[in-house]
Amino acid sequence: MTVFALDDVSIFSGNGYAYVTGFRCHVVPDKLLMAADLERLVLGTALATLEPGKKLVVTKVKPRLSIN
Repeated sequence: MTVFALDDVSIFSGNGYAYVTGFRCHVVPDKLLMAADLERLVLGTALATLEPGKKLVVTKVKPRLSIN
């Protein structure tokens, strides 16, 4: 499993349901992605998350990897 960080607002907003949903959108199950693995991803790569129908997508590769 790989977990991507949530922003502070999502964590501390006080809405438990939204937090759980947000958290599930940041977890890629059944994959252990190390930094080197992430750096090899190509633009547009989609990673399925625990939240049905939601994916994390590589939106920028250079100079710094961005996944949204």
